[in-house]
Amino acid sequence: MPGRLSFFIAALATLAVLIEAAYTEVFNAGVIDYSDAGILGATFFATAILTQVLSKKIKESEQLADERAADIVNLAMLNDHIISQMQTGVLVVNAEGKIQLSNASARQLLAIDNTDNQQFLKQCVPELG
Repeated sequence: MPGRLSFFIAALATLAVLIEAAYTEVFNAGVIDYSDAGILGATFFATAILTQVLSKKIKESEQLADERAADIVNLAMLNDHIISQMQTGVLVVNAEGKIQLSNASARQLLAIDNTDNQQFLKQCVPELG
């Protein structure tokens, strides 16, 4: 909730607690401790303040995470471009033996026809696999 609305709701809740305490005192003729109602009202406001601070920090963290994700995507694209332009053959294979990345020089040196990087090395180049 926006800041003013959350404080308005906390004020309404505090007012409701105080009215309920006054109603109980008037109609039940019981002894009511208004300090409990006041502490509960203060708790409402403290909760509103705390949630505002935390939500602001969460929004800032989300924005930073989005910026970092965009930076990572851009760096990955730059990395792919640099590797594709290299004259030296580059072949990246994961632990399962799948080709993750290869450039044109590596495909030419290893006589790999398919440019799909998700095939197994053993299928493309059995000697190397």
